[in-house]
Parts: sequence; C-alpha cells; structure tokens
Amino acid sequence: MDEPFPARDNLRVLIRRKLTDGNLPRGAFGAVSQTYGSSEVCDACAKHVSPSDVLYRVYGAGYRCFHFHRACFSIWRECALTLASPRKRTDWNLSAP
Repeated sequence: MDEPFPARDNLRVLIRRKLTDGNLPRGAFGAVSQTYGSSEVCDACAKHVSPSDVLYRVYGAGYRCFHFHRACFSIWRECALTLASPRKRTDWNLSAP
C-alpha cells in the first residue's frame, strides 16, 4: 500500500529538486491531457494515481510522457515556469482545475 500523500510544502521541495536534477521537464512540451488514473506512477511524487484521482499526462520531447496527480501537476507547472530560462520558457495555456 502507498504511503500517505506528501504535504504540499514537501511536494514543492521534491518537485524543485527533480526539476533541478533534470528528472522532470522544464522546457517546451507537446500536448497535455487529463483523465482518471489507473494506477500510473506519478513522476513527481512516485505515488500511484488511483482511479478516483485526476491524472495529467504531459507529453515531452520525443515519445516521453510524464504522469502527474492534480496537485503535483499544479506545483510542477508553477516551479517549471519559475525555473525555466527566458529562452526555454513557453507561455503554456495549461489549466489545473
């Protein structure tokens, strides 16, 4: 069974570390889709996205697809925009309900 979902401040620290280490994307992306999870592992927090949770799929360069919980997606997007260099930053029109 998964451990409890990390607190928002802990998620922010974890996501910023993964962005800095290059384990999460912070450049330009392709499509973003959302659906309900089916036990995919979130690339931000490493917890499973259950069928009752919203799953965000973010398609990166090539064929890479990143999975996020709703909260993880929101924090990742905010942090990625903050850390993106002016040349790599995009004006994404991504909304997290």
